[in-house]
Amino acid sequence: MGTSHEFDPARYLGRRVGNYVISDLLGCGGMGVVYLARHPELDLQVAIKVLPSPLVACEDAARRFLDEARAAARLAHPGVVRIHDFGRFPEGGSYYVMEALAGRSLAELRGPFSPAWVLACLEQLCPALQQAHDRGVVHRDLKPSNIFAVSEEPLRLKVLDFGIAKLLEESAVGRDVTGPGLTLGTPQFMAPEQAAGHSAAVGPATDLYAVGVICYQLLSGRLPIEADSPTALLFKQVTAPPVSLLEVAPQVPPAVARVVHHCLEKDPGARPAGAMALLRAFTEAVEGATDAPGVSSSGSTRGWVWIAALGLGLLVGGVALVLRGASDTPRATMSASGAATREMAKTRRRAGEPRSRAERGAQKTSAHRAGRNEASPGPSTTSGPPVLPATAPMPASSTPARRRPARRRSSAQAPPATTGEHAASDESPAAPGEPPAAPGGPPTAPGKRPALGAAARPRPSGESDVFTDL
Repeated sequence: MGTSHEFDPARYLGRRVGNYVISDLLGCGGMGVVYLARHPELDLQVAIKVLPSPLVACEDAARRFLDEARAAARLAHPGVVRIHDFGRFPEGGSYYVMEALAGRSLAELRGPFSPAWVLACLEQLCPALQQAHDRGVVHRDLKPSNIFAVSEEPLRLKVLDFGIAKLLEESAVGRDVTGPGLTLGTPQFMAPEQAAGHSAAVGPATDLYAVGVICYQLLSGRLPIEADSPTALLFKQVTAPPVSLLEVAPQVPPAVARVVHHCLEKDPGARPAGAMALLRAFTEAVEGATDAPGVSSSGSTRGWVWIAALGLGLLVGGVALVLRGASDTPRATMSASGAATREMAKTRRRAGEPRSRAERGAQKTSAHRAGRNEASPGPSTTSGPPVLPATAPMPASSTPARRRPARRRSSAQAPPATTGEHAASDESPAAPGEPPAAPGGPPTAPGKRPALGAAARPRPSGESDVFTDL
């Protein structure tokens, strides 16, 4: 490749590199050129990243290129692009082989996005970062263009481009290729310690700052810190506070905004303790915002659902009370009608008026019932208190009532009995040889007790339509 500063990306098209044949150019960057290649025997597509010829003579660039391949190779995580091979060209220069991805980066997606969608991104990004940090790898250049969506429904992300990744164990022994005062990365997503060139302070919290900037941009469509030039932007990253997320995106729940600003703290020690701690905090914020009334569509309607349920319960209760009252109405009407009939009879007796058909029908009904009770055989063996008369006894009227001749009955039929109400108005003499009727109740035959629990006889159809208490 030589040491020429001119580089033609097309020079590798059709060339065999290791076991692969380069077929197409995918993209160019400051730290390499990426090609699409195919394994002829296995019919397997891969991507090959080549170190450009202008950087071949640069020892630091060659070392970083190797560190990128080593950093990605030690991460066996589905959220990190896989590295298959590493090699060198005979004329100089290096390359490494990685999996070929189809899709687009987060930078190509249109925002802003909902907190739930951003949470879906973090659910894949944070575990990959946590594994990288646990294995001593800091990406140092996280941004939407380095996060690739291989699938959008369902969402599947891959972290790319560990070109300036920092290997923490080499930094501890002074082998970090990033010297003091050297700034590497993308200014819009650089943490204050990275923007200030403090290489020793760069660590996992540096990546979490970049994640906070990514979340801020996905939620609002803007960056938390902006400037007219890269130099001014680096200065503001160190000194200026970020613009409040709630000012530029008021639709974001406050709890979610607090988690994002927690990542944007200037002090690395004030940021979340790790990538998984950030994921837990963001999850709790999104779920809490979903449960709070007025934050989401489901939450805002929850209060109305409770009100509707309460109103429905009151309506059902009211209908039940109305139905119950309606079921009790005939019984109350019968009682009220019977009482009214008795009051009218008493008034007529006081005034000396003849009884009406209704009163005579009521007396006939009572007489028939008393006769059935009198004809019941012997004392009952059923235990319990005796059944009281069906109607309450009426007080004797002070006004003489008209006498009616007693109805004659056959010798086989029991004499009619009268209730207390009719005893006051029909003072019929007792038959010879029978004891007089006791006041206030039906007569009792000698040596017999009243039958207990006698069934009421249905009212004959020819009787007057009179309501009585049974």
